Amino acid sequence: MIVVQERDAIQEGVNRSGGEYHADLTKAVTHLIALSPSGPKYVRALQWGITIVSPKWYYDSLQRGLGLDETLFKPTIPIEQQGKGSFCPIDKTKYATVGTKRGCEVGEDGSERRKLRRTASTRLNSQSQQVWESIDTHEELARTEEDNGWAQVENQMPAEQRSRIKKADSFHDDAIEEQISGQGIFSGYLCHPFGHDKRRALMIQEHVTKNGGVVVDSHNDIFTESSVQPVLIVSSSLTGHNDLEIPNVPVSTWIVSEWWIQRSIAQQSALDPKSDVLSQSFHNLPRDCFKDLIISVAGFGDDALLVSRLIQAAGAVYKESLSRENNLLVWNYSAPGTSLDKAAYCTKREIDITTPDWFLASLARRTRQNIDDYELPMNKCEEIRLYNEQQNEDDEEKKGRNARRDR
Repeated sequence: MIVVQERDAIQEGVNRSGGEYHADLTKAVTHLIALSPSGPKYVRALQWGITIVSPKWYYDSLQRGLGLDETLFKPTIPIEQQGKGSFCPIDKTKYATVGTKRGCEVGEDGSERRKLRRTASTRLNSQSQQVWESIDTHEELARTEEDNGWAQVENQMPAEQRSRIKKADSFHDDAIEEQISGQGIFSGYLCHPFGHDKRRALMIQEHVTKNGGVVVDSHNDIFTESSVQPVLIVSSSLTGHNDLEIPNVPVSTWIVSEWWIQRSIAQQSALDPKSDVLSQSFHNLPRDCFKDLIISVAGFGDDALLVSRLIQAAGAVYKESLSRENNLLVWNYSAPGTSLDKAAYCTKREIDITTPDWFLASLARRTRQNIDDYELPMNKCEEIRLYNEQQNEDDEEKKGRNARRDR
């Protein structure tokens, strides 16, 4: 926290240099001077897209007589590294000296002219859902279904949940309860996309901010605060890249893939990856985890696409249609409306059947679990037995009818 004496000196220097000093953070402010990357003003400045700099930026700019490159003076940068290579003039018609009103240009006569600006949210909204659907990634399999899933859940969102932040004209230090107070399932979440191309990163930003979250452009901007949950969103294209170096982020950071966004929107709740395994990033998934397995699945519904990709990333062969080549069926027997057909087929041909718990436990522990520890419950085994008996009786009756007809 900047002490009173230093704050008074900064205020005097800003006003003397032609800028305006605001004790309260408002949307008219262009720069927030922060000693550390934390606190309610810091959070709100991130949400509003206000430039955040350390006190060193102010003092060095004052000494040089011009505004220095703000990106080199972020509070997240170690103090000894701040300002290196910063002595490069910037366009003075774009900024006045420290504290000039946001959104104004300086004319040749020194007067300020109001400049029309497009807000970040307007720019994002202009990149409509069409852009998301046009993105080409390694995930070509059923890409349309995935994109339609995004569109479907967003169209079902109440209008009030699409607001990024509460409307507010100013933000005071004592308004702690307003920290990241945006409405939406990602309110209170500070996210950084990692390993995505620019177009997909833009889509991630759009989906997160539409649902109340904040997206930062550097992992250095991720910080811990009592009201903030940091999230690193790793590209699913990096699944199985065990040599990948993940950015150094706080230990409390959730490390997820972009599937976390889709799954959370579908559930209308930000899912904890500790309990929702499929939301995790699997960049460190061993590529031989399911080696020598030929797997089909049943009863996974909307998760079938993600499950199939993880099966293949872990070294197994995935077969959408069950056949004699299979040696394993992962059967979600508790899913509503799940048929017994595939399970019955496997029991007749001595193909192993296991539960989703085996699959999820193997993913969570990054090692294949013993199938024998995840057997079907006895009542399901009995249902399969009765189903097969009925099928056999039906087959015999059909054969009898055909034989009588052929006589």
